[in-house]
Amino acid sequence: MRASFHPRIRAFLRQYPAGRTTAQLSSLTGLTSDAVRKALEKMPDAYISGWIQSYKTPPSAIWAVVIPPANAPKPKYGREASS
Repeated sequence: MRASFHPRIRAFLRQYPAGRTTAQLSSLTGLTSDAVRKALEKMPDAYISGWIQSYKTPPSAIWAVVIPPANAPKPKYGREASS
């Protein structure tokens, strides 16, 4: 069975909160652009945050990942609440 590229791609996207294109992620990870694109499409926490368009080229999606927030603190009960 082949290992998933999701953790590697996710790690790079968490370093770049503004996001990266598939070409940029390909350069960073050493994977092909096609492999990066296919992985991103299957990642539930990845989304397109914007687009870049240059003269005479099709638009490129800027991909980012959702960084989950920390869990809420446990409420205080009894004696803990009064202190």
